[in-house]
Amino acid sequence: MKTAREQIFASDLLDLERDESTLDAVIDRHTERVVVDLATISTLDVGRMRSLVSLLRRSREHGVDFAVRSAHPDVRRQLALTGLDRILDVDEGSAA
Repeated sequence: MKTAREQIFASDLLDLERDESTLDAVIDRHTERVVVDLATISTLDVGRMRSLVSLLRRSREHGVDFAVRSAHPDVRRQLALTGLDRILDVDEGSAA
């Protein structure tokens, strides 16, 4: 039974993509929803974008909801320019 919500911070995104076993552990530990909190960054580099897409793909493979929260206006603009805002659940509110 899935009951937990896993919160990931922007500073952890690159490490998660490099370490596939940690990424799988985050998603596989009875997680119902993965929330990535981007509040600490004002730009989204290519590596973090790639990590977001990897997390989204893995989450979908495991039937886990995925969302991005607290995105700075410039980060939301980057998500829109790349089209990622159409495939990611982007919540403008705070991560709770």
